[in-house]
This record gives sequence, C-alpha cells and structure tokens, in this order.
Amino acid sequence: MNKCLTNREEVGLHLVIILDSVDKSYAVKIKCFVAYRRQLTERIVEPYGLICKHHNWYLVGKCLEKQALCTFRIDQIETAIPYKERKFLYPTDFSLEEHCKNSWGGYS
Repeated sequence: MNKCLTNREEVGLHLVIILDSVDKSYAVKIKCFVAYRRQLTERIVEPYGLICKHHNWYLVGKCLEKQALCTFRIDQIETAIPYKERKFLYPTDFSLEEHCKNSWGGYS
C-alpha cells in the first residue's frame, strides 16, 4: 500500500487552493481521478473541510452535481480551480468531526 504522496508539490498546491476556499467559503472546481471507474471527472464542490487519514489528505464538501456530501482524496485531484465568485454558506448543522466518526467509524 502506498503510504506517501505521489506528487508532493501538486498536492501542496491543491491543499493551499482548497484551504483558502474553505476559509473564505467559495466553491472550487476540481478534476479528479475516480478509482472505481478508472476515469477523470470534473466537479464543483463547496468545500467544508480537509482531513488527514492514514497519511492521505481528503476534501469533504458538497458536490453540486450530485447535491450530496462527498469526499475526495487530494492526491487524486488533477486540477483545483477556485471559484471565488461562487460563495456559499457553511451549513450550521454540519460537523466535520462527526462526519468522520460516522463515515470512517472513528477519527482522531
């Protein structure tokens, strides 16, 4: 199992863009690799937060295409483009910590 980032510089750039998007509540357009379909897909996401689990960073946010909460592995994101003009309101009933506990059976 791969325990390290495949392209640290690219992952670092995506983290900076996404962190700024989380901090300032604007959407981000990502192109990412979907492993189970083995293809690239493009999504616009309202980013709620970032988590690190087992040496990998993940973006948790609302996918506007699916109108659902989704999780994206950062090192599988090929491009991340900020949509600064597309602001959103962070849901008051959402907790990143609770989401992780419910999704992954625990988080620390």
